[in-house]
Amino acid sequence: CAARYMDGRKSGTKVLLDSQSYRMRFKYKYKTVRYYSCLKDGCQAKATVDATEDVITNETGKHMHDNSLCHDAVTRKVKKKVSSLADNPTVPPRAVFAQVVQEVLADPETAPLMAYLPKPRTVARTL
Repeated sequence: CAARYMDGRKSGTKVLLDSQSYRMRFKYKYKTVRYYSCLKDGCQAKATVDATEDVITNETGKHMHDNSLCHDAVTRKVKKKVSSLADNPTVPPRAVFAQVVQEVLADPETAPLMAYLPKPRTVARTL
């Protein structure tokens, strides 16, 4: 399948998304093949990418953890809401958290992901 990438946490880095949308970090390159391994410590999953065609040619090992896409989707929504309300210092942190919960529940994609919401205290600290 075609290789898909997303921006890494460090500026200028790219992270490979494997066929199951798990994130893989670049390890090394040998001739026209790039080698990747899973970002999670202890996970044995690996992937190889043909650099000339930008296609995943091989995936080995199984992921021993959950996919982080759910967590990332909720985190993006929380950051967006907090940054829009951070400009108004009169809004109490509890009200901000309540609005975040409402927004997550209103979206059918993120509604089942309530377990990934940060604690109210964490939201209050970001304000």
